[in-house]
Order: sequence, then C-alpha cells, then structure tokens
Amino acid sequence: MFWDKFTSISPAQLQSKLPQHPLIVDVRQPDEYQDGHIPGSVNVPLMTVMQNPAIVTSKATANQPIYVVCHSGARSRQAAKILSRQARDVINIAGGMMQWNGKIKRGNQR
Repeated sequence: MFWDKFTSISPAQLQSKLPQHPLIVDVRQPDEYQDGHIPGSVNVPLMTVMQNPAIVTSKATANQPIYVVCHSGARSRQAAKILSRQARDVINIAGGMMQWNGKIKRGNQR
C-alpha cells in the first residue's frame, strides 16, 4: 500500500555496508538463526515484529536505518512493511540468506 515506504537492496549491497555496523534484524525463527546468520545481526522473529514492532525500533538510534533479512525475502518484506509504518528508515534484503555470500555465524550469539 502507499504508506508502506521501504526500499529493498540485495545481500551484496548489504555486505558492502557491514563496515558501518548497521542494525540488521533477522526475522527468521530462532532455530533458523542459530543454523547460520549474519554476524552482528539480532534475531527478532516475524511474529514478534507483528505483535510488537517497538521491540525492533527501540534497538535503533534515531536516524539509524533498520535492515531486515530472512531466508528468502518474503518474511523480511512483511516485517519491513510493519516497521515502515513506525516512520523508520527500513530496508528489506531481497533474496535473504539464500543469496548471502558473506560470513555466517552459527549459534545464538550476534
């Protein structure tokens, strides 16, 4: 809808932003996150984002963009729609972890 204002970038474009330590929110389930995630990302499952988007927006500074990733890009797109309604700069990672070629971290930790 017209109020869903967010952009999408590729995993490669996100990778180029890693030196800036962006806020990356992984909206997959905890077991998926533990199997392999982008180092430094935080796990906030889509259902949690749907129920309480403030959990995510509270992790960002005032002007900090929020990058949202999932397995293929579908769940992150849903989360980006929700978060963009909070008047935040939200960027969906199109293609998700399926197209991620960067480092992967396993386990619970960021």
